[in-house]
Amino acid sequence: PASLAQLGGVFNKAVASFSRSERYSTLFCGQLDPTLRRLTYVTAGQAEPMLLRAATGQIERLSTGGPPVGLLSCSMYSQGEVTLAEGDILLLYSDGISEAENEAGDMWDDLEVRRLLQASPHRSAKEIHHGVIAAADAFAGAAEQSDDMTVMVLKAT
Repeated sequence: PASLAQLGGVFNKAVASFSRSERYSTLFCGQLDPTLRRLTYVTAGQAEPMLLRAATGQIERLSTGGPPVGLLSCSMYSQGEVTLAEGDILLLYSDGISEAENEAGDMWDDLEVRRLLQASPHRSAKEIHHGVIAAADAFAGAAEQSDDMTVMVLKAT
């Protein structure tokens, strides 16, 4: 495939061909050009990654893409691009983070993930990674983990 969008379509058809109709996967696929500091990406039903801009403290959501892979064999995908400036932080996470539940059945709000990221501009990628997982675990308390908890952090230097 010539683009990540086309790759998403090919991957979707492959997953749909061997999956049952009620089974699907979410994903984020990105390609970083370190020379141009450009990230080309496709998100497929994944929790929208957050990009904290170091210069302004604002958060952008990376939402370009399409539906989860394997859901519909005919799904089409779009790709987005962002340029990263020094100090920008990209946070990717699964819905096991943003939808963690506590013992009372309350769901952790995506706004908490956002607050954590905005409070972390001077922390390392490793510290942010551990902080997000620790905060989700603290919220859930003794409740059984109901979904995967995947986190990836990229900090532009």
